[in-house]
Amino acid sequence: SKPSAMRANTVLWALGLLGSPGGALVASPTPLRVLLCDPATGHGAERLRGEGLEVEELRGVSDAELQATVAASDSPVALVVSSANTVGQDLARCENLVLVCRAGVGTDNIDLAACAEHLVPVATAPFPSARAVSELTLGLTLALARRIPEAQESLKSGHWRRRSLMGHTLQGKTMALLGTGRIGSRVAALAQAFGMVPTAVASQSSSDRDQRLRDAGILLVPSLEDLLREADVLSLHVPLTDATRGLLSTEEIALMKPSAWVVNTARAEVIDEEAMLEALDSERLAGAALDVWSVEGDIGDGNLSWKAPPSTTCRRLAEHPRVVSTPHLGASTHESAAEIQIDVARDIGSFLRGEAPASMVGDHGLESLQESWRKIGVAPASSDVGGEATSTS
Repeated sequence: SKPSAMRANTVLWALGLLGSPGGALVASPTPLRVLLCDPATGHGAERLRGEGLEVEELRGVSDAELQATVAASDSPVALVVSSANTVGQDLARCENLVLVCRAGVGTDNIDLAACAEHLVPVATAPFPSARAVSELTLGLTLALARRIPEAQESLKSGHWRRRSLMGHTLQGKTMALLGTGRIGSRVAALAQAFGMVPTAVASQSSSDRDQRLRDAGILLVPSLEDLLREADVLSLHVPLTDATRGLLSTEEIALMKPSAWVVNTARAEVIDEEAMLEALDSERLAGAALDVWSVEGDIGDGNLSWKAPPSTTCRRLAEHPRVVSTPHLGASTHESAAEIQIDVARDIGSFLRGEAPASMVGDHGLESLQESWRKIGVAPASSDVGGEATSTS
């Protein structure tokens, strides 16, 4: 088992993903098994497996199958998940689960409270997806403003409709941001390049945060109500929490201009889908661009059917003539996938040498890491190990 663990560390080090303090590689006495539930990590899995690291790709597995696999493992497990699988109470209590890596940023599919309770550390890879999601947000905004999907469909059907497909320029329009973290801030910068006015709600508690936003050219307004009234484009970049669930509903939409558009690349449940559908049907909103849905399909290769029946609200939204619809493509770029793969590998490398992954989430992070290191026989690199908190915004 020791040679196997050493080979695992050696390949991570050779790829530049694992440091070698003092010239010596650190091998855990108990070999680590890596389970990949994210299809984008396949290429990296082949490279790591070829060097002796025990890696298994689990494509299209159910949550029950995933739990059974982890529970039956003879080795401690580092689990890499995307948004397709749920890490719930049953999985978190598996004794040999020592690390959860989210290949991306959103953690609404991970029960962080259960992981904290059972001392399972959770890490995310938030940086690569921020670039991809912010670019998609601007792409969707342009698609709405210039009616690109409608124009393409019309021309491919043999019609030449220049006058009836008049659109709008973005110059001077207000890009209202709900969420100004990594993604929201990048959207603001891209919006400024188009001459838009990025706008957000002033903080009630952090003057440093507000100054940072002002320095970035983001206009601040006193309240959410003010933001909604001024929005030409409302772009959502908040994590899904109890506080943000249904954040945009009938009352909030009623404050917006009938000419406004809504762009959602965050989480579907932040919007009341029924209220959105009603606003679009009644022309209370000009349109929406939606990349996330309350019912989504599986992640994987090939043509997969959508789980949403035609009668469901989200399906009716997707087919609405005023909606630009995409199947959760936010982080789906080749570059983002490759960078996420590297970040996840680095997190595993940090974990193996007794260091905290770069972006830890949840409570009891240090305690969880110490318990997992105890299980695999790794000594902490220092007595003061802590990770960086992160969010989906």
